[in-house]
Parts: sequence; structure tokens; C-alpha cells
Amino acid sequence: MASTIVLITGANSGIGLAISKVLVRSDTIHVILASRTLEKAQQTVSEIEAEGTHKGTLSAVKIDVTSPQSITDAATHIENTFNRLDVLINNAGVSGMGITDTQNRFQTCLETNVTGPALISEAFRPLLFKSQNPYSIFVGSGDKTVLRNATKRVPHSANLKGGDAYQVSKAALNMLAIMEARDYGERGLKVFVLAPGFMRSKLRGSGEDEMSGWGRAGDPEVVGEMVWGILRGERDSDVGCFVHRGGVYEW
Repeated sequence: MASTIVLITGANSGIGLAISKVLVRSDTIHVILASRTLEKAQQTVSEIEAEGTHKGTLSAVKIDVTSPQSITDAATHIENTFNRLDVLINNAGVSGMGITDTQNRFQTCLETNVTGPALISEAFRPLLFKSQNPYSIFVGSGDKTVLRNATKRVPHSANLKGGDAYQVSKAALNMLAIMEARDYGERGLKVFVLAPGFMRSKLRGSGEDEMSGWGRAGDPEVVGEMVWGILRGERDSDVGCFVHRGGVYEW
């Protein structure tokens, strides 16, 4: 068994896929790719293995973050298979853009981007505590701090129709991570919120490089390298913080 067992939600595309590809280049890593359907997760495992750049190992699991039963079933499966989890990466998310009905847009974003990670963290925390060096990483968004939203016009999703619910949900995700760090940091759980920057992703639908004045989207494998650095202990001085490539954001 690999020395580090990593679970990544929403790992079949975008940032989650990129993180998976980077981490599995190490022969010390086993990545469990989670997707809303087992078929998608298994297909992604096969595609990564076919590329031939992996030295670590991969497996697939079904996790729909909006389904408590799906989360419980996945936790049971991983416990029975590995008996622990070293790294949990809450990556799955939706933008809500394109949903014109305000109630539906907010419900969708909050359910997936906040309630889902809360349930995932609760379900897998007992397995993380079986690890000698547990990490809990939330994929956030750099313009979704409460302070920055309240005091200036942010340049990203606030300027896109329907970006309001996404911003609110990512600000709430920050608070979720802060509380986890507060409540479980003394037990050795290393909690991070990761700001990936503007990356190519299916989160926004089209995945286009150019969007409404945002500039060109970056290669999401950069985010994978950030995560790999965290797992190597390079950011341990930033435990409990909102980190980006250049440093730390204020909450």
C-alpha cells in the first residue's frame, strides 16, 4: 500500500483531475478519484493509467456530494479497503452561473459547495484521525473572502451573471474550514483552504480560456503542484490559512 492515501472529490475533470495527475506521479501516493458516477471515476482512472506518467496507484469511488447516502457508502468502502485516509481534498463544486432563478441558483451552490463539503468532512474525519499526518484541503476561491467582497469590487465571478451564489458559497466554505481548523487542529489535522487562481475548468460550463475580461486561464496542473508542496510539508507554517501560490490571503 502507498504511504499516503488521498481522496479527491470531483476528480474526473478540471482542477480535481489535474491534482490527481500530479500527485500520482509519486510512487508514494495512492489517489482515490471520486465522481458523481462510478463509471466516470473508473474511466478517468483508465485514462490516467493509459498516459503512462504515473508511478503511484489509483482507484475509483462514487461520491455525489449532494447525496448523504453516497457519502456514507464511500466512507464505508474506503474504511474497509484502506482502513485510513491521509488526505481529504474537498474539490467538487459548481458555479451556479446559467441558473437564472435566484432560489435555485443559491440552493444549488450552497448544497454542493458548502453542505456537501461539510458532510464529506464529517464522514471522513474519523479515517483522517487514523493517519499519522492527516491533511484536510478545501479548494476555495481567492476573491471569496468576506473582507474583500465587502470592501471592493472584485474582478471575477461578481462580474458574471449569476456569480453571486458562487461567491456566497465560497465565503461560507472559508468559515467551514476555519471552524474545522479551530475544532480539530489540536488533534493534528492540518487544514488548508487553497486558492487556485483562474484555471481552465468545466466549473463555468464552457471551459474557455478567455472570459469577460478575466484574462487567460491557467493550467490547472499548477494547482496540483501546490497541493504536492503542501503534502511535502512545504506549507506547514501556513496550516489553518487561506493559501495561494504567492503566500496567504487574509480571511
